[in-house]
This record gives sequence, C-alpha cells and structure tokens, in this order.
Amino acid sequence: MQRWFAPASLLLVMVGAAGCGSRCEKGFARQDGVCLAFDVDAGARDSGVVTQADSGAAPHDAGLEVVDGGMSADTGPQMDAGVPEDAGPRPDSGMSMGGDPGRVLVRGAAVLPMVDGQVFAPGEVYSEMGRIACVGPVGACAMEADGATVVETDGVVLPGLVDAHNHVAYDFLPEWMTPRVFEDSGQWRDNADYELFVEPYSANKNDRDRFCAMVQWGEIMSLVNGTTTVFGTPQPRTCFRWLVRNAELSTGYNGFAADRMRTNTLGIDTVDTAAASALIADMDAGDVTAYVIHLAEGLSARARGEFLELQTLGLLREEAVLIHATALTAADFAEVAAVGAKVVWSPSSNMALYQDTTNVQAALQAGVTVSIAPDWTPSGADNVLDEVRFARELADARWPGLFSAADLVAMITRIPAEQLGLGREIGKLEVGLHADLLVVDGDGAAPYESVLAATPADVQLVMIGGVPQYGTPALMDLIPDSPAACHDIDACGVGKRGCWEDTPDGPVSPSSITQVIEQFYPGGPEPLFDCP
Repeated sequence: MQRWFAPASLLLVMVGAAGCGSRCEKGFARQDGVCLAFDVDAGARDSGVVTQADSGAAPHDAGLEVVDGGMSADTGPQMDAGVPEDAGPRPDSGMSMGGDPGRVLVRGAAVLPMVDGQVFAPGEVYSEMGRIACVGPVGACAMEADGATVVETDGVVLPGLVDAHNHVAYDFLPEWMTPRVFEDSGQWRDNADYELFVEPYSANKNDRDRFCAMVQWGEIMSLVNGTTTVFGTPQPRTCFRWLVRNAELSTGYNGFAADRMRTNTLGIDTVDTAAASALIADMDAGDVTAYVIHLAEGLSARARGEFLELQTLGLLREEAVLIHATALTAADFAEVAAVGAKVVWSPSSNMALYQDTTNVQAALQAGVTVSIAPDWTPSGADNVLDEVRFARELADARWPGLFSAADLVAMITRIPAEQLGLGREIGKLEVGLHADLLVVDGDGAAPYESVLAATPADVQLVMIGGVPQYGTPALMDLIPDSPAACHDIDACGVGKRGCWEDTPDGPVSPSSITQVIEQFYPGGPEPLFDCP
C-alpha cells in the first residue's frame, strides 16, 4: 500500500488483511481493529528549517531487566559461569582479488565517511586487523593496501548503522495492535491487552535457552538490515556475546576500549537523591560519559514531569541522552541544549502509541543533537532503515525541508555513536575506528538518497571489525576472512548469506533460533525483513 498522510485530521481507513498478525502500513496506527493514518498537523509547530550539519555535533519494557539496575555504577557484566571472557578502472561488482587475511580494501561507487560532509565517488576503505587504516578516492589507499584482498562493489559504502534505542529481546514479537491512543507510557504499560501481548516474553525470559533465542533473533534482525551496533540488550549472556556490538554491555560484548555508559530503562521514578549523587560523582570523575534514560514519553503532564524531576536531581547534564522526550516543550529543549544533553527520536513508535511525536524541529532550533532509532517491533519499526524512512515521511509532511538526505544518514550513523560516547569507536569511516561497514546498492551521484532508499534486497555487505558477517553470496564467498559457518537467508526474494562464529555456548542459525521460539510462540518470530 502507498504510504500517505492525512492533511488535517485523522482519516479512518480499512486496510486489507488488517486482522490479527498483520502490520499496519507505516504512517498508520491501529485502533479498534482498523489502521488509522496519523494527523500530520497535530500539534503543528512553528515554521522554520534547521538542520544538523554533518560536521558537528518511561520505557516500553515494564519488567525488562536493566543492565545498570537503572542507576548504579556498573560493576562489570555478570558472565555465565565457566566462560572466560590501486587506482584504475574498477572491475565488475563482486570481483575480489585474494590477499592477506585481516586486510581488506572495499571499493564502491561512493564512500560516505560521515566526516565533514566528505563524499568519495568512487571511493575505497581499507581495513587492517579490524580497524580502518585508509579512506579516500579510488587509488588513495594503494600503498597501505598492497597485498590486501580487494573487493569491488558498485554500491554505496558507509559506516555500519548505529541503533541508539531498541529492546532487542522483544524483537521476535510482531506489531502490537494497540487498542487506543495513549497519553503516556504508564497507560499502555498497565493495559491488560499489552500485558497479554508481551506474555510470551515475560513468561519465558527466565528460561535461559528461550531468552537467548529472543535476543539472538533480534541481533540477526539488526545485522541483516545493516546495523552493526545496537543499544538495548537487557543483560549480559554468553549466548549472544557473538554478533552485533552491544553498546551498553562490557568490552567483551562490543570491543570498545572502556565502559562509560549507564542506562535507565525504567525511568526517573526509580532514582532517589542518593543514587543521583553517586551518578553525578561518576560523571564528574569522567567515569560516565553517557547516561541513557527513557524520559518524558507521551504527551501528558505526568510525562513532562519526568523532565522536571531529572532537573531537580541534577541529572540534566551533557552526559544525558534522552530517549523519546516526547512531552518536552520548546522552552524545555532550550534547557536541554544549554547543557549539551541529547535526544533519541523514535517517531514510528510515538505515532503508533500517542498519535504525535517529539517536536524535533524545536529541538533542532534550540541546538539539540537528535538521532533516529526504531525502538522495538511491537510499536516501532523493524529496523533502522525502515525507521529513518518513516521519520523522513513524517518530517516532510509536518516540517517540510527540515532534514536533508545527508542529515538523516548522519542521524543513524555518526550522531548516535557520538551521543553514546562512542564517537572515537564507531559511526564514521575514519582512520583508527572500528571497521564496521555497510554496502548497499546505490548511485554514486546520489549516495545519501541511495542509503535512504535501500531495501533488504539492496544490502550487499555488512562487516563488523573488518570481518564480513552478511551479504551477497558472491562477496561472502570471495572474502577470505568470512567465518566458516554460513547460513543462506532469503531477503525478500534475493539470496543473501550470513556468516558468523559460534557463540561461546555453541552454534546458532536462524532455523535453530526459530525452533526454540516456536516452542513457546507457535507462530514463530517476526520475519527478519519487512518485505513489500
């Protein structure tokens, strides 16, 4: 179905096959068994265009485990017992010239470093031992890359996507058919229909094998849609110390130099003055550089009151990363900007639950840094690329001209990495950073648009730490560093291949995960791809 927007009010639309198990088109939210188009004029904001230059700078899960107990300084992950911790014409797409292990040169019709607005068309990225060693136009890395495997693609090369807001363990679930429009997160978390919907999670989260399968499915869903780092893994388990980088867990799960992130998915109501004082001390000492908190989700006075409480506790600081912030006013965003705090925007979930979203125009006008993330499958998008497309459609309808294509790509790569305090680790193609790459089909003359238009079939290659993990069979077979255990995956009718090492607990495949989930969820997990 073609996506569309109601110009002035909610339009009631019956959607074919909209019964149980069907997903409303993006731009719609389910109410009383039908899909409603959202009102783009609801809460209309002041006109004006502000963009984020490429050069600068209460939760959904009642009962979800919190890595840092909501507030306390991290004492380290609780590991499972017994487990230690050349210039010239480019050949045809997919051609690879074999070279030294651990050294890979990837070329594309365009390379988007996400640094100072640079675009190399065509361009190349060379990685060595998991780190980026050279980025530039074709031929720039010839000296460094002598003897490396050369992989020629006709695609757009960019950093692996960074998902700054997810709840990975829930991503086996389909869309929740919301019974009504809510005012804040407290209303739907206490809703009996919601409690019944998430029962497959809540009733099985303490069964280790089943919990592992939930998270593993969410990680594979992230990977095959181009995400290489995700925030929102509930707790450390060796069964998923394995695939995508888990931003908020320890270095064994993400390969980052240090753990300076604290998370709070349960909201500011869980924080007392003593806990706030301890957290502030850690921030002052430089031990905490990102405090990621679900805050002010919804439109009610109660939701906005959470922001006021954050201020009262002294936690509105540059380290604060506010997930949702839907209830904040323009004046509030001025205060957020004044201290250098940040916002993560999840518009599809906001629209599904509240029929309105964060006033990102006001946030940007105030100078707040904003990223885009999908939240989770029950009310948000299935993946980062779907979410950024939804965000663009909504912004184009409500705030025309607010974002360029380059802005939007930055909001799913460089910006979320910097918000999480990981700007020197991921989010850019820059010498010294982790070699996390995404290659999608594209046009070197319009690379940013190519990224935003990319479908599951368009993903050519995903690399994490210089190691190919997912892509076309031709590329995965030709790169010598591909892990030996590979799995064929149908991406909306196009054959792809995922290759990954076994977890510390043993081998994992999409089919084995599906078998476990079907033991307690007979319909099986949400498909890895939202196909047309």
